[in-house]
Amino acid sequence: MDYQITYRPPGRDLNLGKSSGIRWNLNVPNQEMQDRSEYIFRMDPMLDYDSIASIIMEKYDNFSCRFCYSPLVMDGKNGSGTKEFLCTKCKRKMSLYNTFELVTFRYRKELTAFLSYIHSNSSEGSASLYGLGMDLFNEMRMSLPEIHYSRNGEPDSIEYDGTTYGIVTIDMMYKGHKGLMLGVSGGLKFGNLGNEDSGEGMDEFFNTLEEQIHADKIIFLMDMKMSVAHKILEKWNDKAIIILQSHRTWGDGQ
Repeated sequence: MDYQITYRPPGRDLNLGKSSGIRWNLNVPNQEMQDRSEYIFRMDPMLDYDSIASIIMEKYDNFSCRFCYSPLVMDGKNGSGTKEFLCTKCKRKMSLYNTFELVTFRYRKELTAFLSYIHSNSSEGSASLYGLGMDLFNEMRMSLPEIHYSRNGEPDSIEYDGTTYGIVTIDMMYKGHKGLMLGVSGGLKFGNLGNEDSGEGMDEFFNTLEEQIHADKIIFLMDMKMSVAHKILEKWNDKAIIILQSHRTWGDGQ
Protein backbone atom coordinates (compact mmCIF):
# COMPACT_ATOMS: atom_id res chain seq x y z
CA MET A 1 0.00 0.00 0.00
CA ASP A 2 1.32 3.48 -0.86
CA TYR A 3 0.27 6.50 1.15
CA GLN A 4 1.25 9.78 -0.52
CA ILE A 5 1.00 13.37 0.61
CA THR A 6 1.89 16.28 -1.63
CA TYR A 7 3.81 18.95 0.26
CA ARG A 8 4.33 22.44 -1.19
CA PRO A 9 5.81 25.28 0.85
CA PRO A 10 3.74 28.50 0.78
CA GLY A 11 4.54 30.63 -2.25
CA ARG A 12 6.01 33.95 -1.21
CA ASP A 13 4.92 35.66 -4.42
CA LEU A 14 1.50 34.36 -5.44
CA ASN A 15 1.86 35.91 -8.90
CA LEU A 16 4.70 33.52 -9.72
CA GLY A 17 4.19 29.98 -10.96
CA LYS A 18 4.03 27.20 -8.40
CA SER A 19 7.21 25.36 -7.57
CA SER A 20 7.52 21.70 -8.43
CA GLY A 21 7.32 20.99 -4.70
CA ILE A 22 8.36 17.83 -2.91
CA ARG A 23 6.43 14.58 -2.81
CA TRP A 24 6.99 12.52 0.28
CA ASN A 25 6.28 8.84 -0.18
CA LEU A 26 5.61 6.32 2.53
CA ASN A 27 6.01 2.99 0.76
CA VAL A 28 5.15 -0.13 2.72
CA PRO A 29 7.17 -3.00 1.23
CA ASN A 30 5.89 -6.13 2.97
CA GLN A 31 2.85 -7.59 4.66
CA GLU A 32 4.13 -7.04 8.20
CA MET A 33 4.66 -3.32 7.60
CA GLN A 34 1.40 -3.03 5.70
CA ASP A 35 -0.41 -4.45 8.72
CA ARG A 36 1.43 -2.08 11.04
CA SER A 37 0.61 0.99 8.95
CA GLU A 38 -3.03 -0.05 8.62
CA TYR A 39 -3.22 -0.41 12.40
CA ILE A 40 -1.76 3.08 12.85
CA PHE A 41 -4.15 4.62 10.32
CA ARG A 42 -7.09 3.25 12.31
CA MET A 43 -6.00 5.09 15.47
CA ASP A 44 -7.81 8.14 16.77
CA PRO A 45 -6.07 11.13 15.10
CA MET A 46 -6.80 13.30 18.14
CA LEU A 47 -4.40 11.26 20.29
CA ASP A 48 -1.04 12.85 21.08
CA TYR A 49 2.24 11.40 19.85
CA ASP A 50 3.40 10.13 23.22
CA SER A 51 0.17 8.14 23.67
CA ILE A 52 0.63 6.59 20.23
CA ALA A 53 4.25 5.75 21.03
CA SER A 54 3.14 3.90 24.17
CA ILE A 55 0.46 1.97 22.23
CA ILE A 56 2.96 0.99 19.52
CA MET A 57 5.56 -0.12 22.04
CA GLU A 58 3.01 -2.22 23.93
CA LYS A 59 1.73 -3.90 20.78
CA TYR A 60 4.95 -4.39 18.76
CA ASP A 61 7.71 -3.97 21.36
CA ASN A 62 9.78 -1.86 18.94
CA PHE A 63 9.81 0.99 16.42
CA SER A 64 10.88 0.80 12.78
CA CYS A 65 13.25 2.70 10.54
CA ARG A 66 11.39 5.02 8.17
CA PHE A 67 14.05 4.47 5.49
CA CYS A 68 14.50 0.68 5.35
CA TYR A 69 11.74 -0.47 7.75
CA SER A 70 14.14 -2.54 9.88
CA PRO A 71 13.81 -2.68 13.69
CA LEU A 72 15.30 0.17 15.73
CA VAL A 73 17.21 -0.04 18.99
CA MET A 74 17.30 2.60 21.71
CA ASP A 75 20.33 4.91 21.38
CA GLY A 76 20.10 7.51 24.13
CA LYS A 77 18.44 10.93 23.92
CA ASN A 78 19.05 14.08 21.92
CA GLY A 79 19.69 17.56 23.32
CA SER A 80 15.99 18.22 23.91
CA GLY A 81 15.57 14.99 25.86
CA THR A 82 13.72 13.10 23.11
CA LYS A 83 14.55 9.39 22.78
CA GLU A 84 16.78 8.50 19.85
CA PHE A 85 17.01 5.21 17.99
CA LEU A 86 19.54 3.48 15.75
CA CYS A 87 18.57 1.29 12.80
CA THR A 88 20.04 -2.19 13.07
CA LYS A 89 20.39 -2.42 9.26
CA CYS A 90 21.14 0.94 7.64
CA LYS A 91 22.66 2.44 10.84
CA ARG A 92 20.71 5.69 10.54
CA LYS A 93 19.80 7.54 13.72
CA MET A 94 16.42 9.18 14.27
CA SER A 95 14.34 10.57 17.08
CA LEU A 96 11.20 8.86 18.36
CA TYR A 97 9.03 11.28 16.40
CA ASN A 98 10.82 10.46 13.13
CA THR A 99 10.34 6.70 13.32
CA PHE A 100 8.19 4.93 10.75
CA GLU A 101 5.31 4.62 13.21
CA LEU A 102 5.23 8.24 14.39
CA VAL A 103 5.71 9.63 10.87
CA THR A 104 2.81 7.47 9.69
CA PHE A 105 0.64 8.73 12.52
CA ARG A 106 1.61 12.33 11.77
CA TYR A 107 0.38 11.80 8.19
CA ARG A 108 -2.84 10.44 9.67
CA LYS A 109 -3.25 13.62 11.72
CA GLU A 110 -2.48 15.87 8.76
CA LEU A 111 -4.94 14.14 6.43
CA THR A 112 -7.74 14.22 8.99
CA ALA A 113 -7.12 17.85 9.92
CA PHE A 114 -7.02 18.84 6.26
CA LEU A 115 -10.32 17.10 5.52
CA SER A 116 -11.82 18.81 8.57
CA TYR A 117 -10.64 22.13 7.19
CA ILE A 118 -12.02 21.45 3.71
CA HIS A 119 -15.43 20.69 5.18
CA SER A 120 -15.64 24.23 6.61
CA ASN A 121 -13.83 24.10 9.94
CA SER A 122 -11.43 27.02 10.47
CA SER A 123 -7.71 26.56 9.89
CA GLU A 124 -6.94 27.52 13.49
CA GLY A 125 -9.62 25.17 14.80
CA SER A 126 -8.45 22.24 12.70
CA ALA A 127 -4.81 22.72 13.63
CA SER A 128 -5.62 23.04 17.33
CA LEU A 129 -8.05 20.12 17.34
CA TYR A 130 -5.50 17.68 15.95
CA GLY A 131 -2.41 19.11 17.63
CA LEU A 132 -0.67 20.49 14.55
CA GLY A 133 1.40 23.68 14.38
CA MET A 134 -0.02 26.54 12.31
CA ASP A 135 3.17 26.79 10.21
CA LEU A 136 2.70 23.21 9.06
CA PHE A 137 -1.01 23.69 8.55
CA ASN A 138 -0.55 26.85 6.49
CA GLU A 139 1.87 24.99 4.26
CA MET A 140 -0.70 22.21 3.83
CA ARG A 141 -3.34 24.78 2.86
CA MET A 142 -1.25 25.90 -0.10
CA SER A 143 -2.06 22.59 -1.84
CA LEU A 144 -5.76 23.57 -2.01
CA PRO A 145 -5.53 24.61 -5.68
CA GLU A 146 -4.61 21.00 -6.48
CA ILE A 147 -7.81 19.63 -4.95
CA HIS A 148 -10.68 18.29 -6.98
CA TYR A 149 -12.92 15.99 -5.04
CA SER A 150 -16.40 14.58 -5.09
CA ARG A 151 -18.33 12.43 -2.67
CA ASN A 152 -21.57 10.90 -3.81
CA GLY A 153 -24.57 10.80 -1.56
CA GLU A 154 -28.26 11.53 -1.41
CA PRO A 155 -28.81 15.27 -1.94
CA ASP A 156 -31.17 17.31 0.21
CA SER A 157 -34.63 17.85 -1.25
CA ILE A 158 -38.10 18.78 -0.09
CA GLU A 159 -41.49 18.54 -1.75
CA TYR A 160 -44.09 21.28 -1.51
CA ASP A 161 -47.37 21.56 -3.37
CA GLY A 162 -46.36 18.91 -5.89
CA THR A 163 -42.96 20.50 -6.64
CA THR A 164 -39.61 18.96 -5.66
CA TYR A 165 -36.92 21.40 -4.51
CA GLY A 166 -33.23 20.47 -4.32
CA ILE A 167 -31.25 22.43 -1.69
CA VAL A 168 -27.61 23.34 -2.30
CA THR A 169 -25.20 25.37 -0.17
CA ILE A 170 -22.27 26.96 -2.00
CA ASP A 171 -19.23 28.72 -0.58
CA MET A 172 -15.72 29.60 -1.64
CA MET A 173 -12.41 29.65 0.24
CA TYR A 174 -9.59 31.77 -1.13
CA LYS A 175 -5.93 31.00 -0.63
CA GLY A 176 -3.96 33.85 -2.18
CA HIS A 177 -5.23 34.40 -5.72
CA LYS A 178 -6.74 30.91 -5.94
CA GLY A 179 -10.04 29.65 -4.62
CA LEU A 180 -11.79 26.37 -3.90
CA MET A 181 -15.52 26.27 -4.61
CA LEU A 182 -17.39 23.94 -2.28
CA GLY A 183 -20.87 22.55 -2.75
CA VAL A 184 -22.93 20.61 -0.22
CA SER A 185 -26.36 19.06 -0.54
CA GLY A 186 -27.05 16.43 2.09
CA GLY A 187 -24.65 13.55 1.49
CA LEU A 188 -23.44 15.08 -1.79
CA LYS A 189 -20.23 17.07 -1.44
CA PHE A 190 -18.08 18.35 -4.28
CA GLY A 191 -15.56 21.04 -5.06
CA ASN A 192 -12.89 22.23 -7.44
CA LEU A 193 -10.63 25.17 -8.17
CA GLY A 194 -12.39 28.27 -9.42
CA ASN A 195 -12.71 32.02 -9.33
CA GLU A 196 -15.86 34.04 -8.78
CA ASP A 197 -14.75 36.99 -10.86
CA SER A 198 -13.33 35.21 -13.92
CA GLY A 199 -15.81 32.30 -13.87
CA GLU A 200 -12.90 29.82 -14.02
CA GLY A 201 -14.00 26.33 -13.06
CA MET A 202 -17.68 27.16 -12.62
CA ASP A 203 -18.94 25.19 -15.61
CA GLU A 204 -17.33 22.00 -14.29
CA PHE A 205 -18.59 22.78 -10.78
CA PHE A 206 -22.20 23.27 -11.89
CA ASN A 207 -22.08 20.30 -14.29
CA THR A 208 -21.31 18.07 -11.28
CA LEU A 209 -24.30 19.54 -9.50
CA GLU A 210 -26.58 19.05 -12.50
CA GLU A 211 -25.56 15.39 -12.82
CA GLN A 212 -26.37 14.65 -9.18
CA ILE A 213 -29.50 16.65 -8.39
CA HIS A 214 -32.71 15.89 -10.24
CA ALA A 215 -35.44 18.21 -8.97
CA ASP A 216 -38.08 20.51 -10.40
CA LYS A 217 -36.35 23.54 -8.86
CA ILE A 218 -33.04 24.09 -7.05
CA ILE A 219 -32.62 26.41 -4.07
CA PHE A 220 -29.09 27.88 -3.88
CA LEU A 221 -27.94 29.17 -0.47
CA MET A 222 -24.70 31.12 -0.83
CA ASP A 223 -22.67 34.17 0.17
CA MET A 224 -20.79 34.43 -3.13
CA LYS A 225 -20.74 37.32 -5.57
CA MET A 226 -23.50 38.33 -7.96
CA SER A 227 -21.41 36.98 -10.85
CA VAL A 228 -22.06 33.48 -9.51
CA ALA A 229 -25.79 34.19 -9.21
CA HIS A 230 -25.84 35.36 -12.83
CA LYS A 231 -24.04 32.18 -13.90
CA ILE A 232 -26.66 30.09 -12.08
CA LEU A 233 -29.52 31.97 -13.74
CA GLU A 234 -27.89 31.53 -17.16
CA LYS A 235 -27.75 27.77 -16.64
CA TRP A 236 -31.04 27.04 -14.84
CA ASN A 237 -33.22 30.09 -15.65
CA ASP A 238 -36.47 30.01 -13.65
CA LYS A 239 -35.58 26.59 -12.25
CA ALA A 240 -33.18 28.31 -9.83
CA ILE A 241 -34.09 30.04 -6.57
CA ILE A 242 -31.12 31.98 -5.16
CA ILE A 243 -30.82 33.08 -1.53
CA LEU A 244 -27.82 35.37 -1.02
CA GLN A 245 -26.27 35.58 2.44
CA SER A 246 -23.66 38.14 3.44
CA HIS A 247 -21.10 37.57 6.20
CA ARG A 248 -21.32 41.27 7.00
CA THR A 249 -25.05 41.07 7.69
CA TRP A 250 -25.21 37.49 8.95
CA GLY A 251 -28.79 36.32 9.23
CA ASP A 252 -30.15 38.58 6.50
CA GLY A 253 -30.97 37.04 3.13
CA GLN A 254 -31.94 38.43 -0.27
